Amino acid sequence: MRRTDRLYALVEELRARAPRPISRVDLADRLEVTPRTVERDILALQQAGVPIWSQRGRGGGYALDEAWSLPPLNFDATEALAVIAALATARAMPFAEAGQRAQRKLLAAMAAGEAAKAKEVAARVRLGRFGTPGAQRIVSEIERAVVDRRVLELEYRDRAGASTARVVEAHGLHISSTGTYLIGWCRMRDAGRAFRLDRVVAARPTEEIAPERDVDALLDWVDDAVAPHGISLPGEDAGTRGEMVTTRPRSSWGPPRRAHDRTGADAAFARAVAGALPGVDARHGRGRSVFSAGSARFAIVQDVDETIMVAPGSDGERVLLLPSVGRDEVRTAIEDAWVAVAPKRSVTMHRRRRDTEAALAAATQDDVRRFILSLPGATEGPIWGRDLGFLIGTEKRTRFARFGPPEGGRVGNLLPPDDENTLVLLRCPQKPALLAARPDRYFTSPHYGPPDEPGGVIVRLDEHRGAAALSELAEVIEDAWRDVAPPQLQARLDTERRAPRLGSHP
Repeated sequence: MRRTDRLYALVEELRARAPRPISRVDLADRLEVTPRTVERDILALQQAGVPIWSQRGRGGGYALDEAWSLPPLNFDATEALAVIAALATARAMPFAEAGQRAQRKLLAAMAAGEAAKAKEVAARVRLGRFGTPGAQRIVSEIERAVVDRRVLELEYRDRAGASTARVVEAHGLHISSTGTYLIGWCRMRDAGRAFRLDRVVAARPTEEIAPERDVDALLDWVDDAVAPHGISLPGEDAGTRGEMVTTRPRSSWGPPRRAHDRTGADAAFARAVAGALPGVDARHGRGRSVFSAGSARFAIVQDVDETIMVAPGSDGERVLLLPSVGRDEVRTAIEDAWVAVAPKRSVTMHRRRRDTEAALAAATQDDVRRFILSLPGATEGPIWGRDLGFLIGTEKRTRFARFGPPEGGRVGNLLPPDDENTLVLLRCPQKPALLAARPDRYFTSPHYGPPDEPGGVIVRLDEHRGAAALSELAEVIEDAWRDVAPPQLQARLDTERRAPRLGSHP
């Protein structure tokens, strides 16, 4: 955030709390700067004549003089509610932070009675998300580039997970229920392109100003997205100004396919990887986790947009949108950033431990197959069409597990390489507990339902090494089998008392 924008944001934070004080630490967290930066900004505002006073001690902080406020706006409660609803619906979209500032300014500038009524009604309204969110830092860079019509250097991943580096002229934004896109001119393709914001891994602005281009002509598909009411577009005459204008069709293609494809990485996985490194201090709060080695910060995990910022790393500070980056790549990025700041002794200890774990035998498909088929009544056969999996007898309603590529088909909507050499437990009653306790070994995807409900759990077999990990996996597989096995088969297993475990041989 530029300093001018930060100073405005700081005043709005103080205005929203006036006359109550807010601590410098809370201000620093909200503005994503250090407490020392907040102190310098407060001093600059005081020198500019803004009436900010400080209060020491517990419960103290900085406060804005209550009399220093905006004149009332002539909005009634329903008009304000309409604006608030529109801004809140776009809370994960481009200009969301600017929308939050506008919302606070609106309420602060309204007559007290109408503002209170708008707040009360807003508390009884429920709004869903619109479009598809991207990493907040990346979205901020893109929105600034669009405002200034600058050229961006993008790192972009396509639907299959392949990464490319692009130089893109930032001309506009397309926001609809099908997704949120940067509309630009791709210099690599020498053509207009739309880039999904949730697939942009990195965005670096340049100083180059892009030439003017017709935004509609850059789209190669059309949907029901329109220009905002009352905004004139190039080519409009006075008679059409203020009317809704639909984007012009450029080809016979339909709107972009709604995509929920993602990798097996998420915020919980990133936290587990960073927190397991030697000598790491973790601080959690306000929907983010900050990881440090000594006094040096090397990773910040954000829950709201599922991103991780790693620094200083070999590539410098970098923001990764976790659902678009494979688990192995996320693990490597975190470890590289930690190695750059951690004591040499800790690095040596970690590498020895990692080498020891790598030498342990990993679970294999043969191990899993042998164990599953030892369970009473378990068979391997068709579970969907010709796709093979594990079930009880031949009853497809009892299917409970299957392999992913290369032996089986694609795992739900999971992107490669995270769907390769995987085992999917289709009926896992322990799913919420496993995802919470061991996100480094178990994960899921939207295809298999919400993470807080029993259902599908995915396992990458290479991540399960050693006797203890294999024994734990065997117990989870057995629980998935028990969820579909009839009582007589479960009783039979209990009485046998000699069920083999993964890695054991007859």
